[in-house]
Amino acid sequence: MNYNTMKNILKIFNKVILILSIINICLSIQSDYINAETNNKIKVGYSIVSGFTEVENGVYSGFGFEYLREIAKYTGWEYEFIEMGLNDMINKLKDGEIDIAGAMFKNEETMELYDFPEYNSGATYTTLVTLKDNNSINISNYQTLEGIKVGYFETSNIKLQNFKNFCKANGFNNIELISYPYESGNEIEEALESGEVDAIITGDLLGDDEKKVIAKFGAIPYYFATKKGNTEIISGLNKAISKIKEKEPDYDQVLYNKYFKTFSSKVISLTEEEKEYINNMGVLKGIYVDNIIPVEYYNTKTKEADGIYVDLVNLIMERAGIKLELIKADTYEEAYNMLKNKEADLIIAVPDSYSIEKENDLFLTKSYLDVDMVEVKNKNIQTDKEIVALAKGYEYDGENEVKEFKYYETIEECLEAIAKGEATITNGSSYAILNYVSADYYSNLVVLYQEEKVNSSIGFAKPIDKSLINIINKAIDTISTDEVNNIIYDNMSNIHHKITLKQLFLENTILFIVIAIIIIIVIFTIIIHKFKELKKAKKLLLKKSQLDALTGMYNREAGEILVKEYLNTKPSNLYSAFAIVDIDYFKQVNDRLGHQIGDDVLKEFALVLKEVFAFKDIICRLGGDEFVVFMKDIEEVDIDVIRERLQILCKAMNKDIEYNNIKQEISLSVGCVITNKHTDFNELYKQADELLYKVKHNGKNGFKIKNDFRD
Repeated sequence: MNYNTMKNILKIFNKVILILSIINICLSIQSDYINAETNNKIKVGYSIVSGFTEVENGVYSGFGFEYLREIAKYTGWEYEFIEMGLNDMINKLKDGEIDIAGAMFKNEETMELYDFPEYNSGATYTTLVTLKDNNSINISNYQTLEGIKVGYFETSNIKLQNFKNFCKANGFNNIELISYPYESGNEIEEALESGEVDAIITGDLLGDDEKKVIAKFGAIPYYFATKKGNTEIISGLNKAISKIKEKEPDYDQVLYNKYFKTFSSKVISLTEEEKEYINNMGVLKGIYVDNIIPVEYYNTKTKEADGIYVDLVNLIMERAGIKLELIKADTYEEAYNMLKNKEADLIIAVPDSYSIEKENDLFLTKSYLDVDMVEVKNKNIQTDKEIVALAKGYEYDGENEVKEFKYYETIEECLEAIAKGEATITNGSSYAILNYVSADYYSNLVVLYQEEKVNSSIGFAKPIDKSLINIINKAIDTISTDEVNNIIYDNMSNIHHKITLKQLFLENTILFIVIAIIIIIVIFTIIIHKFKELKKAKKLLLKKSQLDALTGMYNREAGEILVKEYLNTKPSNLYSAFAIVDIDYFKQVNDRLGHQIGDDVLKEFALVLKEVFAFKDIICRLGGDEFVVFMKDIEEVDIDVIRERLQILCKAMNKDIEYNNIKQEISLSVGCVITNKHTDFNELYKQADELLYKVKHNGKNGFKIKNDFRD
């Protein structure tokens, strides 16, 4: 080995040691939380908007409030919520009298008045709404929209354009549009109720049980905003929202599904003609595009098509009673050509785009999935020349001037190319991209969320029988948000990646020359870092399996495990309280008012439990209307607080539930055991259940406490 070679190796070694030292320092101080000043209260302005910001009995709920609570986990912020009118809110935000307002639209006009974070916090949709009892307009048959009168506010330019695009995409030419001035905000509502119009163009954040949504389209992102120059708030929002999106990419969609009504039934309603049509039809051939993991790809283990799109479309066809045979294409271009050549009947996933529909002579169904689109860049490379890495099946829709394209087999190869500097940018669905990037395999990559979502539909070759489209649309309407979320979760959690030395050292291959010198440091660093990431991933997966789907509380199994773990390690000087809570007359609520109202009662009760009891306490749903609250780490002097909390809880739920002019009273019965002994779950459950029975026997609506198994 000559002198120059040795000199170069020593330079590399010193550089590596410096880099690793910096990494170690960063890892040692790494935290998921953003520091905030103690007692730093953030003033949040809000208006009461159904589903988005609601307050009942002092309990805050809704999309906006829950998103802010999630942000607070990373910022340490404490909020002061201030109710006000919309006009007051936007003026006080501009003047700095409040710090944050939600559901703000980002455009040239608003950006002159307010500061916005880099990332949006969700999206609102334009909706076409009619009266609930209007049976002449069929939610599953858009052809019933022909010839109707549609009202809109003359100031709602974006919503109007979204509706026109919707009409163009579906071939509607005979719709009368009637504009109304915006004065009180009720003008088009009154026109709909009086029969002046058949339907109205509005948004999805306004809930009304007397109306039904016929169609939803044109996603518009919205943001939290602050006054101009408030860099502290913007910095906190950017860091927190990026962390939220990193850990749970579809967090805003989960909240949307939770708070905004979606109408679905697993039973498809078909006419006799439609049933006969299905009985007489053969097997449909559907095309999926390979190598777009995890949305659609060929699974080499199962030897079958797999992915989110595949599972959703299979469920839609199963629900419709239609047999589907899937065939593979390597790219979307190939898929479109196969359809034109009559080699298949449909493509399972096509962007809901008028231009794509027209260019490829397609007929698109309703959208069955909304997908966030992201761009990926190398944060260490800045250049004027954009080199776009594209995987098979992907198209680039960026605004930058593109001078060169490079094509790869998979999205993983695209990401590796960007990490190496062979390309500068790629894009794709958040589900596909974040499979790789969120695991920190490529530490030099940065993910940029695009403002628009892509709506995925089934694309049929023309000509197409409208009966088939109506059947498919009806089947899409039956797919619940829970079913969609479960399919997404199953596909995201079942993806496995190869972790190689090449991935770990892709930034500088010469590191292999000195690997023997630094092997101990490198391995130690990697193990610690990966252990943290795997621990976080395992914790996230475990959390999802531990939660009750309806209430978001722990399920019975998880609650029992957590209580047992605490009891086994409980300090002897501290007390704990085990309470069984049962909703009185809940069966009557289901029988008289319906199971939907019963579910609403359970969800409301879950929110009340969160407000009344401490964050550290364990709350789980045993099943039906029965819950367990386990209060931990209670000082002897604080035992009386237990009685106070149970009084507050019982008072909050002692009320009448009314629906369709039918009233049903509800209340709570609670049995509670306080102990400082090392006992077990079953004994506590038995004792509390006996107390609960006594409360029920004595007329319900109350609680009974037993202290350390002594009356």
